[in-house]
Parts: sequence; structure tokens; C-alpha cells
Amino acid sequence: MVSAIAELTGATIVSYLMLRVISYGIEKICRRENGNSEIAFAGFLALILGIIIAGYALRDGHPDPQFVLALYMFFGPAMLATVIELLRTQK
Repeated sequence: MVSAIAELTGATIVSYLMLRVISYGIEKICRRENGNSEIAFAGFLALILGIIIAGYALRDGHPDPQFVLALYMFFGPAMLATVIELLRTQK
């Protein structure tokens, strides 16, 4: 039980940090403050990046990357991080 909570917390923190970095990059490229659509897009990119990185990291002993397992691990935390960021930036 503790391991699952730690895994969920870690994945949420990593997803949120990736979302913030991507969001900062989008803000600098567009030269304006991010709106809801930009934050949602950054959340999607954070999810994709997390799946790719975790897919290769979970390859322990398997011949192929474990992208489906990484999707199951990162989908909830990435969406939670996106909702947190959307609520944080509401005006």
C-alpha cells in the first residue's frame, strides 16, 4: 500500500514538474501568458514524455519498452497535475 502511494506521489510530482517546464517553454515561444488550452497541451506533452521515459525505464528484463504499463502509471498523475495547474492559474 505504501509503495503504491509513493509511486503515485512520485509520478504526480514528476508530471507536474515536466508540465511546468513545458508550459514555461510554450510561454516563452508564444510571448504571452498561457491560457487553458496551452496548459492542457503542455499536460498532454508531459504525459507523452512521461510515457516514453518510463516505458524505457520499465524495460527491466523485457526485450521491448513497456509503454502500456507506463501509460497506466502516468495517465492519472499527469491528468491530476494538469488539473492542479489549471486550477492554480485560474483568475
